[in-house]
Amino acid sequence: MGSAFRLPIAIREHLDQAVAHARHRHCRIVATVPRGGRSLFDVDLSGPVAILVGGEGAGLSPSVVDAADLRVTVPMEPTVDSLNVAVTAALLVYEAYRQRSTQSTLAP
Repeated sequence: MGSAFRLPIAIREHLDQAVAHARHRHCRIVATVPRGGRSLFDVDLSGPVAILVGGEGAGLSPSVVDAADLRVTVPMEPTVDSLNVAVTAALLVYEAYRQRSTQSTLAP
C-alpha cells in the first residue's frame, strides 16, 4: 500500500500531455502490446521509463503505440488471449524493480 507514495506519478488530463511530460524528463516511452512487441524479459527497464498500459479489450490506441520508443509484450501461452491490465502493469513494474535491484547490487 505504501509503495504508491514512493513512486513518481504524473497526473495529466490527456495522454499526449503525459507522454510529453515524460519525454521532457528524459524517460523512454514503453507501450504494452498483446502481441508482436519485444519480450518483457528482453528489454532494459533499468533507466527512466514511462510505461503505458491499455485496457484489456481495446489496449492502447495505434497512435500511442506508434509514438512509443519501445513496444513490450508479456510472453504468454498461445491459447491465452490477454492479461488483466493490473497484472500486466504489475509484471512490468516488478521487472523494472528487479533489473534496478540487480544493477545496484552489481555496482562497485
